Amino acid sequence: MASGTHWRLSPQAYYYYGPFGLLGEYAISDQGVKNSAKLRTTNLKNTAWEIAGGWVLTGEDATFNGVTPRHPFDPRNGGWGALQLVARYAELDVDKAAFPAFANPATSASGARAWAVGLNWYLNKNIRVNTSFSRTTFTGGGGASTSVPAAVTQHPEDVLFTRIQLSF
Repeated sequence: MASGTHWRLSPQAYYYYGPFGLLGEYAISDQGVKNSAKLRTTNLKNTAWEIAGGWVLTGEDATFNGVTPRHPFDPRNGGWGALQLVARYAELDVDKAAFPAFANPATSASGARAWAVGLNWYLNKNIRVNTSFSRTTFTGGGGASTSVPAAVTQHPEDVLFTRIQLSF
């Protein structure tokens, strides 16, 4: 259980040039924990990072605030908005000190790797429709158990994700 100080550090950097955008992020989370059954305390430091990139297929500029279509969605007047192809890769590393005193190594993942690809459709500067596919694979955990949560870490997680986002 959480006990004591908790802090996070998550610097990020981004770069945009014309229709190209790139974002990188690194995160450290340090949490004091206590195992009351074994009367043990420690600090766990988990880390993660990601890199994401995109290319606006219709030629508009990519920015930190998204894309403003040159021709907002209006099919009667030939406007279809803007399309952006995106991709991401990320990794998570759980502190080795978590096992076995604070998490069961037979059932808990010690890390994860994920990649994703997607398409963003900007109908106008305020409405975006997203579709993406993501695959996450886990390290550690699983074992021979067929019960949850051990069985979950034995197989990749595939997600098809869609959403409509409004921003003002």
